[in-house]
Amino acid sequence: MLSTKNNHNRLFKNIDLSKISYSELDKYVQISYYNNKLQFWTPVMFCPFGIEKSYNNYVLKLSFVKKSNNEKICNTDFLDFIKSIEKKNMEHVDIVENTYISQVFVKEGYDPMLTVKLPYNNNKLLVDFKNKEGETIVSDDIKKCQNLQVLLEVDSLWNFNDKYSCKFKAKTIVLS
Repeated sequence: MLSTKNNHNRLFKNIDLSKISYSELDKYVQISYYNNKLQFWTPVMFCPFGIEKSYNNYVLKLSFVKKSNNEKICNTDFLDFIKSIEKKNMEHVDIVENTYISQVFVKEGYDPMLTVKLPYNNNKLLVDFKNKEGETIVSDDIKKCQNLQVLLEVDSLWNFNDKYSCKFKAKTIVLS
């Protein structure tokens, strides 16, 4: 993992969810953490599909499950953390689960996964790609079936067609 010296680059375990605040704006709800965008590092996660294009967006799907000694181990701490953020968002806008679009995909028979948005503008991914030594790499180096660690940013809650969602955006992706 890259250094987390910067105050915004936090390990998810050090985030105090009670310090998240919300500001109602015209078209969305801004999410803040100590008056900044909420940013945190994921643990190292398995990326089964690499970078995918979905409509006009680029995404990564990160598995909460990894194999160790031929045994599947689910990172329930991180899964619970993400679900807690989503629950807090639902409570803020006073909605129930069926009107909130979760970024966690859970289906019987499949490993739970987190969908992460890769910001994109002017034909360019707005993400820093690094190897484990911290050297810059390119997005083409991210392939399927690799382990990654991602600095995520959570900054807004959107309402579209009476459904709410909050995207987890990649700021930095470290190939492990």
